[in-house]
Amino acid sequence: MRRVMFGCAFVFLEFGTNVGTQIRRLLEPARFPHNPSELIFSKYFGRHRKGICIHGFETNPQLAHRAKAYRSRGYNLHMHTLLTDGIRIIDSPIARPTSISEWIRMHLDNEHNPTVVMSLEIGIHGEKLLNELLKTGDICVVDCVFGSNFSMTKAGFESAVVKECRKTIELIIL
Repeated sequence: MRRVMFGCAFVFLEFGTNVGTQIRRLLEPARFPHNPSELIFSKYFGRHRKGICIHGFETNPQLAHRAKAYRSRGYNLHMHTLLTDGIRIIDSPIARPTSISEWIRMHLDNEHNPTVVMSLEIGIHGEKLLNELLKTGDICVVDCVFGSNFSMTKAGFESAVVKECRKTIELIIL
């Protein structure tokens, strides 16, 4: 099996990609001058965006065409089909569903300690995914989580992360 994020120094995971708003904001910051995410992207990725391994997860598989367009411009962007439960993906019609936690463990190159930023914009499923990643400990590979629909408080998140990971992970609520 090919580890799709092997050798990536920077990783961006977007859950609830929809039309790719956060991915477009990451790759085309000039088109979004008042983008609150840019502060996060600059802090964790700097200005050079071509070296970032980007993975978008969305329930609508029709959005894969957007990834092709960015790949033709030299970006390392892949789209994955997120199942409607918000915590499992399916990468091909014949593959079995895989949990996001399992997918991260299979594909992330932990040996090189990449910088990982995660955007969660999948409504109630975002909270479900966050709790799943906390329960499995797979949240520990992430450096920053941001989004706008969290019922978990920042203090509650940080307390759970420190207990599980023994490190701080930044939670930004936009």
